[in-house]
Amino acid sequence: AFLAVDTKECKSVCLKRHRNLSVESLADLFVLGNRLAEVDPGGEVFPKILDAFYDIIGFTVEDLLEGQNCLSKAQQEPEFFTDLRNLKTCAVGALRGLEKLDQAGVVHNDVKPDNLMWVEAGGSSSSSTARVKIVDFGCARLDQREENGRNWALSEGGAGHLGKWSPEMTLRLPITHRGDVWGVAISLCELFCSRFVWRSEQDTAEVVLAQALGICNLKDGLPSSLLRRSPLDVRQLYTPAPRHWPLRRNTRGQLEALRPVRWGLDQVLGHGWQETHKGELGQLLEAALIIDPTFRPSASNLLRRCIFLQPVVEKEPEPVEPTLVEEEEVPEVPVEPQVEKVPEVPEVPAEEQPVEKVPEVPEVPADEPAGSAAAPEETQLSTEVPQGPLVPASDTASPPAE
Repeated sequence: AFLAVDTKECKSVCLKRHRNLSVESLADLFVLGNRLAEVDPGGEVFPKILDAFYDIIGFTVEDLLEGQNCLSKAQQEPEFFTDLRNLKTCAVGALRGLEKLDQAGVVHNDVKPDNLMWVEAGGSSSSSTARVKIVDFGCARLDQREENGRNWALSEGGAGHLGKWSPEMTLRLPITHRGDVWGVAISLCELFCSRFVWRSEQDTAEVVLAQALGICNLKDGLPSSLLRRSPLDVRQLYTPAPRHWPLRRNTRGQLEALRPVRWGLDQVLGHGWQETHKGELGQLLEAALIIDPTFRPSASNLLRRCIFLQPVVEKEPEPVEPTLVEEEEVPEVPVEPQVEKVPEVPEVPAEEQPVEKVPEVPEVPADEPAGSAAAPEETQLSTEVPQGPLVPASDTASPPAE
């Protein structure tokens, strides 16, 4: 992919080079792009294919997505998709894309973490603002319902990444949109536990199918009903009844049965995941990882029924209605008049009360005249009253001596 500039629209675009597409396949891809534009005109889940041309090899011009594919993001931040909020964003975005593909009658055939783009809105890495889009439709084909009687999986020997092949692709059954549901479920498992179904070039389709039996917890092997519908010679590829296991030739040229070592989702989510916060994720994976495509739910059913995929609605606090409280009658308490208390003075006994001493007046002897007594140093008041008749105030007589 290359960064280019659309001189007509004056905007940046993505120029993709397709090494393995013929002219006919490139024309088919452009037609598929028109179908996708009908179901997703706003480009919310797919990039728009703007143009296509052939110059020795095929090229397509698409909308530029500024983001990072989920595989490289998981390698850069190993704990990113162990956060169930981020994994939920990936699951919802991928399944909404499959829902649109189902409406358009198109099968992607190569759903894997490399082709799921994590696009952050406004430069924020929050899972609430980011979205996931499906890219790279080089392996896309029309749904089997659109081409009755044509089994391109058999004629072309399968399509897409071997590690994400659905069981029906391995058995060369007609492919429908439910094959992409399997790819999304396997991608979620790989992003969460950082382990991959396909590890090296030595892994064959039989090895991938054996791992599918293990993760689906099918300890009796492939169902006979599924093998009967396969156009392949299953007698040479799988063990006979009662248990049908994939066969592989070892280094000595002998056929050996491939049996899984681990069973169920414990190898992905850990033991006891049913009782942890990973329970809802496990329910989604159990619903999507059904070996028989006839019974595997569609993307629309998963989005509608799985609790893990439902948006979290924050409950608003319920308004509290005011309640009328009956006032209790308070009995009246008589108020006593407040009297200022004067501190009591302790009574002193009469015998202890201080008595002011009055100076004693010396007695005057009777034979001495009153005026001949010598005056004491302190002024003394005479206690004698003069004898004689009272003189009226109008008389001129001299006033009595004081």
